[in-house]
Amino acid sequence: MPLKMISQLATQLVNPPALENKIGEKAYKVRSETEVWAIHFPHILAEVGRFVSISQGKQWKLRPAGKKFLGNPALIQLWNLLMIWWHRVNWLVAFQVMGIGDKLPQWFELITLEKLTLNTDNTIISFEKFADSLIEETGLTWTSQDTTYHQKLLRGAIEKIVIRIHSQFGIIETEYEDDFIGTYNTTKLKSFCFTKVGKILIESTRMSFS
Repeated sequence: MPLKMISQLATQLVNPPALENKIGEKAYKVRSETEVWAIHFPHILAEVGRFVSISQGKQWKLRPAGKKFLGNPALIQLWNLLMIWWHRVNWLVAFQVMGIGDKLPQWFELITLEKLTLNTDNTIISFEKFADSLIEETGLTWTSQDTTYHQKLLRGAIEKIVIRIHSQFGIIETEYEDDFIGTYNTTKLKSFCFTKVGKILIESTRMSFS
């Protein structure tokens, strides 16, 4: 997607994403759509769902499926997009870091769904316990030669491909806490919980595999 279109779309979002990242005194402008997840993610869903077509001139055109989608109630739209994510998208698009490989372990999505379903009754879920359990049960491994921080990196993958995605769908709410790496102050995911509609959507997702 052209940078001009990214800028135009960003201004129309409820929470416009930053198109410039600052590291110290230096500012680095976004160079591609993949750096702006708030735009890249719905773009992936729209293309995989065949809601839009993009010409060689990078112009978007709404397909019949897209027109039908826009005519649906908001909750049905959300459900349609969630089904596209669960059934038709390679989840690694949300974690484009070399180390896991080009595909997830067999049954990763179904095991993830089972663990999410089992936790819907819990008020607060510890992220690290959830992630470590999911990593162990699915056999998710860090295939890169550098394994110094492999567990932390794998937790980062779980955060991005499971927690962040479902947070964007409004299925879960997250809580972060301060974290220090040397003298650098950052945050890390502490816990998450399901929203009321999230519990319904996760159960409906489970039923979609029946």
